[in-house]
Amino acid sequence: MLLTTARNRILKQPLVSQSQIPARTPKKDVMAAILNRTTPQRLNPVETGIKGFIKYWLPVIIYAIIIFQFSALPGKDVPELFAYQDLVFHTLEYAILAFLVNRAIKAYYPGQTYRKRFLLTLFLCVIYALSDEIHQAFVPYRDPSLVDIVYDSLGICIANILYR
Repeated sequence: MLLTTARNRILKQPLVSQSQIPARTPKKDVMAAILNRTTPQRLNPVETGIKGFIKYWLPVIIYAIIIFQFSALPGKDVPELFAYQDLVFHTLEYAILAFLVNRAIKAYYPGQTYRKRFLLTLFLCVIYALSDEIHQAFVPYRDPSLVDIVYDSLGICIANILYR
């Protein structure tokens, strides 16, 4: 008897309509609303695996190794080809590095704005330029130079402006 009265009470309570229940929002939408931006889109799964790495990030790594190898040359082994070659070579080599980094970031995060890609590429490449100059401090007949970092930054900015 006690069970039947309890069951009757439960059944006699009014049902809650669907309009009274708040809709659940997925966590991604909540985070996007909190951060006031959309979540970054990524490449399709095929491109983010080993194929994506080989296509986009491996060229960056190989080129960074090439820059490192040129920086490891002793100063007396670097030929003087023409006037202002230091400006031209630093600007050109870091423009190519910035192009490759920007290309990889754009492929992996296509939802990123141009400004964010520009700043991230600038940051990563300038950090590499700083490490390159520190590396040159340990190479015979070479010395680190703030002017070289300015030339590198110029090349990075040129590449970022040209590659949208």
